[in-house]
Amino acid sequence: AGISGNQLCFSEPYQPHAWPRKYRRTIAYRGVALGVFGSTLVVGTEGRPYIAQGVDPETMSVTMAGVEFPCVSARGMVSTDNGVLYPSHDGLVYIGVNGTELTTASLLSRANWQALTPTNLFAVWHAGRYYGCYFDTQNRIIIIGDKVTRSDIQSTALFSDPVDGNLYFVHNNAIYRWNA
Repeated sequence: AGISGNQLCFSEPYQPHAWPRKYRRTIAYRGVALGVFGSTLVVGTEGRPYIAQGVDPETMSVTMAGVEFPCVSARGMVSTDNGVLYPSHDGLVYIGVNGTELTTASLLSRANWQALTPTNLFAVWHAGRYYGCYFDTQNRIIIIGDKVTRSDIQSTALFSDPVDGNLYFVHNNAIYRWNA
C-alpha cells in the first residue's frame, strides 16, 4: 500500500512495481503515514484517520475512523503487533484491536505533549514501548509505556533491530546500543 495526496493506493499482490488505478481509493484528507497490524492498514491523514482491511487489493474495505486525530508526523507512526501508534496534536493515538484511544491522555497534558514538538517526532516500537525523539533545545528521547520517561540521551536516529532484539540510537554521528 502507498499514499499519494488523498489517494490510497494498493499494488498488485506480490508485484510492488504495479499500481493499477482500479485499486486506488480516494480519501477525504491528504495522507501522512501508513501503519499495519495483522491484515489491517491504518492511514494517518491531515484529518481523520482511515482503516483499510482485507487481503485482496480489489476488495479492500476502507472506512474513516470515528475520531478526529490527525497524524502530525509520518516518522512518528509505528506499527505494533496489535495496533498502530502515531502523534497527533493532542497526544499519542492508538488504533488497534482494542479500538482507538489517546494513550497519553492520563500521562501528559496537551501543553506538555505540545512541548515535545510532535510535528518533528520520530519513533520506533521496542520491547512494548514507544521510543520517540523530540527536540527541546537538543534532540532527546521520550519513552511511553505504562508511564512516561524522559532520557537526556541526545539522538538523531533510532532503530529497533528485529534480528538481535536491540535498540540502537545515533549520537554525534556514532551508533550506540541502548543500555549496552
